[in-house]
Amino acid sequence: MKSIGKMSNTKVFFSIFKGYCALIVLILPNSFVNGGYLASSAVLVVMSMLSTYCALMLIQAGVQT
Repeated sequence: MKSIGKMSNTKVFFSIFKGYCALIVLILPNSFVNGGYLASSAVLVVMSMLSTYCALMLIQAGVQT
């Protein structure tokens, strides 16, 4: 099996960023139409805060190991 090299912090950031953006671009417009603009906006804010918190926890766990 071939050894995998380490990615720089910048490459990791852009890989995660591209993954989130691709998902949002495909799903978000239809979700706003189905859920209503006010409710969808509130859910978007709450979920973005939760996602940021989870990402920070993952980063912190990676630093500790």
